[in-house]
Amino acid sequence: METWIDSLPYIDTQYGEPGMKELVERMIKDEMKAFRPTKDYLSHLPLPQLNFENSAFLQSEFERVSRGEPMAAMDISRYQLERPNTEQWNDLNAWTRAVENAKAQKEHQQLRLMNLELLHRYGPNMLLKQNEQLSQLNTRYDAQVAEVKAQIAAINRKRKVDQTQFGQQLQQLDAEFLELCSKNVAIETACEQLKSQLAKKHCV
Repeated sequence: METWIDSLPYIDTQYGEPGMKELVERMIKDEMKAFRPTKDYLSHLPLPQLNFENSAFLQSEFERVSRGEPMAAMDISRYQLERPNTEQWNDLNAWTRAVENAKAQKEHQQLRLMNLELLHRYGPNMLLKQNEQLSQLNTRYDAQVAEVKAQIAAINRKRKVDQTQFGQQLQQLDAEFLELCSKNVAIETACEQLKSQLAKKHCV
């Protein structure tokens, strides 16, 4: 569908006339009063079909959110290093679980130390390389932004030149249109007068 653009900001002067801004704002407010969007603006659309057949976790989470219940706190018991209580003092299975947990915690701490050593050894160079890459990306994006701004400025300059070039022609055509409208009104008035005179002669 073809769209006609009738906005000529470089040659239209009525937008700066006194009272025009107030008139436009009043028209906008009147239009906003006629258009009253509701909060439930999607009520005319069907509800989505949710299928949780392959995910019991998603189904339980959806039901929890529907009930308005908060998310369960993260379980950090596996990160705690505790020995069996007095009631389990002679329970071999309890001590076995405690020892296995201690081994897991030891491996976890060793892994953290290894990661810290790797970060201390290779981290600075890695960050420098990352900063270099980010700087290159920033330079590239700056160039793209500058190119787009230059294209926008070129379009605006062309619009101004074209509108200024044809502005006088449009004003002349507008004046001719108003003159022809005035002549048409005068002709219609003269025709009505002639009709009235002819009618009076026929009556005589």
